Amino acid sequence: MDNVGYLTPNENYFYNAAQYIIQKIGFQNKNIVFVVCTDEVPWAKENLTISKFVKFANQSGKLEGQSLQQMKESVHFEIMEHLPTRDRPLCLLTLTDHAIVSVGTYSWWAAFLNRNNFHFSCIQPSCTTANKPILIYFNNPFKPNSVVSHYFSITDHFPSHWIGFGNS
Repeated sequence: MDNVGYLTPNENYFYNAAQYIIQKIGFQNKNIVFVVCTDEVPWAKENLTISKFVKFANQSGKLEGQSLQQMKESVHFEIMEHLPTRDRPLCLLTLTDHAIVSVGTYSWWAAFLNRNNFHFSCIQPSCTTANKPILIYFNNPFKPNSVVSHYFSITDHFPSHWIGFGNS
C-alpha cells in the first residue's frame, strides 16, 4: 500500500485519541475499556499497553491533577484475538460509546454504523460533553501528492462531526 501513498497511524495516534476521550468523559469512578479489533494482534499487544499509555499521558502533561495510578486501575486495552469471523467484532464496535478509527474500510464502517454516529447534534440540557459520542479518525491517511491523494477527499470521506488526529 505504501507504493500508492497510504500511511498508517502509529501508537501516538491511538494514545492521543484515547487520552482525548478520557479527558472529555473523565475516568474517575469509571472503568474505561478500549476494545481493539485488528489484523495486527502482535503489534497491538506490543504497542497498546496500559503501562505505555500511562507513561505517554504522564509525559504529555495533559492529564495534570488526575491520578496516573487511578488511570492505571481504570483504563484497559482489550485486544480481541482468535475471532472466528469478522462480523462479530464489527457488531461489537457498532455498539461502543465512542470510536477511534484506524485506516481502511473495516474501522470506517464500524464507526459509521456505530449507534451513536447519528446522535452527534445533542441539544438537550442533559447532553454534556461527557455523554456526546466521540468519533476520531486518522487525518493523515496518505502522503501529499501521492497517487491516492489525488482521488481521496478527507471532507468527503469523514463526517464533519468526526474529529481528526494525526500521528504526533
